[in-house]
Amino acid sequence: MGGYRRSRIAHKEAQIRQWIEATPDLTLVELSERLAAEGIQIKVPALWHQLNKWGLSFKKKPARQRAIAHRRTSGTN
Repeated sequence: MGGYRRSRIAHKEAQIRQWIEATPDLTLVELSERLAAEGIQIKVPALWHQLNKWGLSFKKKPARQRAIAHRRTSGTN
């Protein structure tokens, strides 16, 4: 019942980090496809779980982030 299982992609951590640095808007599906091309089959939830363990996250580009609401300046009576 349960137990420790080593990740299928543990040995690819450096390469995955390079892919993410080179293409920050890379999706989990695209990452999974790249790994599949190298003979590693991994589902998206398992991939996300491992990336989360490594502290990697996928952030949208600053241009797509929600606009910050600016407060009105005084004198708007």
